[in-house]
Parts: sequence; C-alpha cells; structure tokens
Amino acid sequence: MKKISLMYVLLMLAGSTLSFAQNGGTTSFGKGTKVLNLGYGFSNIWTGAYKLSGLSSKSFGPVALGIEYGITDRIGVGVQIGYNKSERTSTATTDRLNAIMFQARGNYHVSQSRRFDPYIAVGLGYTSFSFKSTSGNSFNTPTSLNYTAALGARQYIGKNIGVYVEVGYLAGSFVHTGLVATF
Repeated sequence: MKKISLMYVLLMLAGSTLSFAQNGGTTSFGKGTKVLNLGYGFSNIWTGAYKLSGLSSKSFGPVALGIEYGITDRIGVGVQIGYNKSERTSTATTDRLNAIMFQARGNYHVSQSRRFDPYIAVGLGYTSFSFKSTSGNSFNTPTSLNYTAALGARQYIGKNIGVYVEVGYLAGSFVHTGLVATF
C-alpha cells in the first residue's frame, strides 16, 4: 500500500508541475464538460472490520461508475453507482455481504489547468445491503444512507483520457482510483 500511495503522490506532483508549465489553451474542466469515471476502491471498510475481528476475509470492490456535468467553470454535479462484495469465514460459517450504492455527487474544482484537475467531492445517497450466511441468517436493507467526503485529482494523459485518485470516505473505501474520460 505504501508503494501505491507513493506512486500517486508522485503522479499528483508531476501533474501540478505540468499545470504550472502550461500557458493558454483550454482547461480540463469547465461549464458543459461531461466526465465519465470508472474506478476501484482500496481499504475496503467491511473487509477491514472482519480482519480486525481475527476472521479470514476477502472482498471485491467497491467498484464505481460515475458521470459528472459542469454547471459552472468550478462546480460539477453528477451521479455514481457502485458495487461491493465482502466475505468472512470462521471455522463454522461463511458470511457474505453485497452492497449496491447509488449517490448524487458534487465536485468543486480548485484550479484551472489543461491536464491537472484537483477537486473537493461530496456526495449523498443510498446503499442496498444483502447479507447471507451459511448458518441460515440473511437479511436485506433496501435503503441505508451513504455519503462521500473526499479530496480528488485527475491527471489527463491524453486530450480526453486520464486517471484519477480520491482520498477520504468514499461509501465503502478510503482510496479510490481509476480512469476518466471527458466528452
């Protein structure tokens, strides 16, 4: 995890250097911009809780797909859907937790640059949980509140394609990273 964190710090520093070196041209985000993102979360909170209790655990996700639309040069609004699967195993039973998330989000874009786009993200939505156990216990919660509070940045490596990273609480993980495309 330290290598991944160091890689993103270096990526963000490189992005900020590029943004200062550019003069003129269009910015990476503005009014009317549409951004599509697909990403994966690390430090899954449910699997982390299982490990703290000493149980064997594994997970998939959270994965998320989102879209953002620029309503001003600095403010974007959008939606995001996500999926997460966690499993814990003890000597007697296996428990599986599936979560499907829907969220409305807002981003405030801090600076204007052609390739580097730092932002502050907030979001609010609902998560549907499904829990099943080999012991026979199961339940569904159709509407649990979820939220996002994060700092993020996008680094464009082509005219409309880039990578992003978000750090904070992201409805199931603490670090989220992936690909972005503008259109």
